[in-house]
Amino acid sequence: MNKLKVGLIDPVGGHGGMDYYDYGLGLGLKKNDVLVSFTTCKETKNILPNNFYDINYFFGKIWDYKGFKRLYFFIKGYILSFLHFKKLKIDIIQFQFFHLKIYNLIILFIAKFFGFKICVTMHDVDSLFGIKTSKIFSDIAFKLMDKVFVHNKFSYNELLSQRIYLHKNTVIIPHGNYVPFIKKKSKNKFYTNTLRLLFFGQIRKIKGLEILLKSLNHLKQEGINSFKLTIAGNPTDMSKKDIIKLIENYGLKNDCDLYLRYIENEEVNNFYFNSDLVILPYKKIYQSGVLLMAMSYERSVICSNLKPFREVIDNDVDGLIFENNDYIDLSSKIKKVIN
Repeated sequence: MNKLKVGLIDPVGGHGGMDYYDYGLGLGLKKNDVLVSFTTCKETKNILPNNFYDINYFFGKIWDYKGFKRLYFFIKGYILSFLHFKKLKIDIIQFQFFHLKIYNLIILFIAKFFGFKICVTMHDVDSLFGIKTSKIFSDIAFKLMDKVFVHNKFSYNELLSQRIYLHKNTVIIPHGNYVPFIKKKSKNKFYTNTLRLLFFGQIRKIKGLEILLKSLNHLKQEGINSFKLTIAGNPTDMSKKDIIKLIENYGLKNDCDLYLRYIENEEVNNFYFNSDLVILPYKKIYQSGVLLMAMSYERSVICSNLKPFREVIDNDVDGLIFENNDYIDLSSKIKKVIN
């Protein structure tokens, strides 16, 4: 019996931290006896050797370009991928989408023209980037998909509340962990009186960094100073100057270590192992790779009480949950850990 073959396409890959996710997906499929051909951009590194049947960098250095030039390399990368998959006699393609725009629709049409079955993981049901998508475009796009994957019940219910016709094609596949990618380190730990906090990942307003800073300012007003916050990630809709100004306004200049840039794979290990507590004060989320990464590193976590977090975290068992947008409640949870 011939093995099932899947073509996995992700132009983002190592450019935006999706490479761990892609390799985790590839590993899961490989363990289930599926051959996976992977196409991505040049910035994606080979994290797990021999994880895929083959890897091709058809999207090249796409992220060095903007506008129509980037669109050209998008379309070119997808077409080269489709031609390669046809050569390998692959029937099923797996896409990773965060939102649906006109170029996604074009790609889906081309994939159908090539005769592929289409599976799409919708990481966000609605864009968290503030991108508005035409309902007509998105409806056509969803009808071109043979299967839609989401990571939790919250995303599933959100999607079906908007498009009930997708109920036959939508499947919940929980977000995997990152344990296979973690370089093991001695569990012996040097304990200090300072609680080391970590805010990690792409920095956007919707991720609630200001709520965290207000909560730490509140702790300082109560005379609690036994913490150090590391902020590590690339700002998108916030400038570095805006973040530094917020920190100064809340009197936390000497309490924060800043790494306001893209964090390379080789650095991730140190950030998690050098933290005691990872905090996710997000205002909205559909699923969080940072949460799964923190738990994979066996770090303690505090999350806002959003439904996607509550599907993973059992309060006072797997981590602590605070009321969304409530900096005083968050400060009380941090104080609980300090005590």
